Amino acid sequence: MNKIDFVRLEEILYCKSNGRYTIFFLVGNKELVSSINLGKYENLLDSDFFYRVHKSYIVNLMHVSSISRKPEVYCNMVNGTLVPIAKRRLKRLFKFLDIERS
Repeated sequence: MNKIDFVRLEEILYCKSNGRYTIFFLVGNKELVSSINLGKYENLLDSDFFYRVHKSYIVNLMHVSSISRKPEVYCNMVNGTLVPIAKRRLKRLFKFLDIERS
């Protein structure tokens, strides 16, 4: 480790697990790789804005433009990326967002 990057929370679009590493996808098509696993970040990130939608993904809800449900369920991020939502986490996500499923 030869540097520490400071990132404002609002700049984080989503985080993706890559084994023992976490990749941060940031505003402006920037990426940062951390040697800390996603589970640690799940506990560190503000739970009012960040939600673990999949075993491999945490999204910043401020950067989700919509949720699509065909054929699988995805968060459509403002940068056009589709982040999968695990079926077992979908009901909790909708409850967290205080929306009804139809």
